[in-house]
Amino acid sequence: MKKTLEILVNQIIIFSIIGSIVGVLSHYFTEIAIFSAEFVRSSVDYKIIGFIGWPAAVKIAIALFSAALFISLLVRFSRIERFHGPADVILASIDKKSPVQVKDGIISGMVASTSLCAGAPVGQYGPLVHLSATLASFLRKLENIGTINYRLLIGSSVSAAIASAFGAPIGGIIFSQEVILRNFSLKYFAPLAISSASSFITTNFLFGSENIINIEKSFNINPVYMMIVIIVGLLGGLVAFAYSKLLISTNKAANGSGVPLHWRPFIAILPIILIGCYVPQVLGLGVETISNVLANQLELTILVAIFVAKILLTPISISLGLFGGVFSPALFIGVSLGALVGAIFTGAFSLGNELVPLFAICGLGAVVAPTIGGPIATVILILEMSQNFHASTVAMLCVVVSMITFRFLSNSSFFEMQLLGRGFDLSVGMKNFQLSLINVGEIPRSDCCSVPEDTDEKSIISQMQEAGVTEGYILDNDERLLKKVNLVNLLQPNYFTEEDDLVFYEDQNLLEAIELASDFVGESIPITTREGIFIGAVTEGDLFQAVQLHSAEE
Repeated sequence: MKKTLEILVNQIIIFSIIGSIVGVLSHYFTEIAIFSAEFVRSSVDYKIIGFIGWPAAVKIAIALFSAALFISLLVRFSRIERFHGPADVILASIDKKSPVQVKDGIISGMVASTSLCAGAPVGQYGPLVHLSATLASFLRKLENIGTINYRLLIGSSVSAAIASAFGAPIGGIIFSQEVILRNFSLKYFAPLAISSASSFITTNFLFGSENIINIEKSFNINPVYMMIVIIVGLLGGLVAFAYSKLLISTNKAANGSGVPLHWRPFIAILPIILIGCYVPQVLGLGVETISNVLANQLELTILVAIFVAKILLTPISISLGLFGGVFSPALFIGVSLGALVGAIFTGAFSLGNELVPLFAICGLGAVVAPTIGGPIATVILILEMSQNFHASTVAMLCVVVSMITFRFLSNSSFFEMQLLGRGFDLSVGMKNFQLSLINVGEIPRSDCCSVPEDTDEKSIISQMQEAGVTEGYILDNDERLLKKVNLVNLLQPNYFTEEDDLVFYEDQNLLEAIELASDFVGESIPITTREGIFIGAVTEGDLFQAVQLHSAEE
């Protein structure tokens, strides 16, 4: 009892410290990007579009070229093959064979920070999620922390990062469980809550707090406005799908171009400079622009321009080496879309424009939720960021419509699309996906009887009796499987083996093996290499025990 209490107290202290550290780091990560934006683009007016003038254009070009040069050198000397983000964190939380790599995490974080500081149209939340998971991987190596469940370390670090970045401790918990861990088990709730609360309290105490989304506390809404909300949801789902596909296709095109990773940033800065000098709202995090949209201070033409420019430039930037997150751009795109649709319909029906900011918030949820695969987290984040229950309720309806629309087009969020491209299909469900990570050759298996091809029938029967089995396997001199025999065959004058006998390869996954064995009738199923070398045999009981053992570990 005393030891259990001591472990409990130690873990509370550890998760509290993790939350505080991640919270402070997340705050400074974002503040550095905002400070750099103010320094480089101090003379830019974000309420208009058009050429910003040569002095500002030169500063933007120098900043982006310097970032491209630094990233190029960093990539070349670190020899990193690709940049890492939330998809890698999701995989690490599910697959023990794919932990977050500390070196890759640090390099990816440095690249993302450099891109943001220079004004690349990318986000900070994805890099924050991955950096927090990188910290969890580092802490895992420490003696006093390494005994803690790795998923708890990842989940608590991620919840702390989101709590600090959005000022949303509850949203941090839900985001971590829904998007990253993909598990709402109560055993994760307490550690995540401790880290998230510690992060929120620490950042509030040190740096203060303010609502990220400011909107009127009360408003009147009628059926026409609800129709607009539904339209925003439908369009939001379509835009989220298009945005996700653009991110995937541009990355695929960049990888297939043959241009080395360390040269790509120099290509990326060209369209960013060209468009950014005329539509500066799309550069960087876009905090000022989002505030202007929510304050209903941008004209319709500007909303169209920033919407189109952001949805095009973000995939180009990320795929060509000016790496960063997709969450913040999705937020920007959603806010622009919602305000754009709201402005068009309120103008067409001669309605007041006081609810355009509400439609902007609905657009935010409609694009973000399906992109990250977190509808519940998105609604909670909107609630905590706005402190407006009525607006969050309306946004929830929009999120539901958006998710339904998106799911008609794809079963995978953007992060799931990334993993699918690497051979990991999360659309099969978490339990099935986890079973697909286990190879048949790795599971415990029962004893079997295998004999050389020149063994006579009497000896085969004798060996099968000694092993207590009714089936055996005949091998050639190179240990290759020739055929499977059973006592019924052997007791007949001419024993035979059916040509369609089921055989597992050692690298086949457990999920596939269970599906193949669903119609199997017999005692055991042989396992071979792809070259036909006999490894052993499994019974249906072995397969079911492997599933049960995995479920018990979870």
